[in-house]
Amino acid sequence: MSQYHTFTASDAVAYAQQFGGIDNPSELVSAQEVGDGNLNLVFKIFDIRGVSRIIVKQALPYVRCVGESWPLTLDRARLEAQTLVAHYQHCPQHTVRIVHFDPELAVMVMEDLSDHRIWRGELINNVYYPQAASQLGEYLAQTLFHTSDFYLHPHEKKAQVAQFINPEMCEITEDLFFNDPYQVHERNSYPAALEADVAALRDDAQLKLSVAALKHRFFSHAEALLHGD
Repeated sequence: MSQYHTFTASDAVAYAQQFGGIDNPSELVSAQEVGDGNLNLVFKIFDIRGVSRIIVKQALPYVRCVGESWPLTLDRARLEAQTLVAHYQHCPQHTVRIVHFDPELAVMVMEDLSDHRIWRGELINNVYYPQAASQLGEYLAQTLFHTSDFYLHPHEKKAQVAQFINPEMCEITEDLFFNDPYQVHERNSYPAALEADVAALRDDAQLKLSVAALKHRFFSHAEALLHGD
């Protein structure tokens, strides 16, 4: 059984050679850590020609952008891997393929999508993709329908709710979206010049009632299987 440790670039290469599903694994020779998110290590694995071939992603036991003072469960890696596997079954044309997953190391080996661009940045740069709406619509339709009560037997749906429940990650959303902004909290960051506006927001009872209604929906409407990002 593997014991958890944080991967280095050389660890990621060795892991990809063993579990990457590459015909000539010895051609995988280097790795670059490219994770730009808040939570995980992400390595692009390159072959001897400098071509990125596979992705190795490892969950860290804490919030990466904060440090070890904000611990997180490693089980979120299992939840993400199993969610992507389920979504791939229903919509393979628009879901990244998981090649391998190790729950002890919280590591997954994934299809390389280096030929894609992150849509968030493209939207910011006002780049138009004419097929984006139809492709996103197809992905949502297939994955949401096939993991909902409209398709699943009630017993299977309830079993999946239990399998995929993720209280720690939900708590982050609960706090950052529904709690912190409406009270004085150390995680709130804003220019001092906005203090009066922030205080008015905290004192807006109608706004907080509306937020409470949204929070209740977030707590209680487990309608389909979602990827957290």
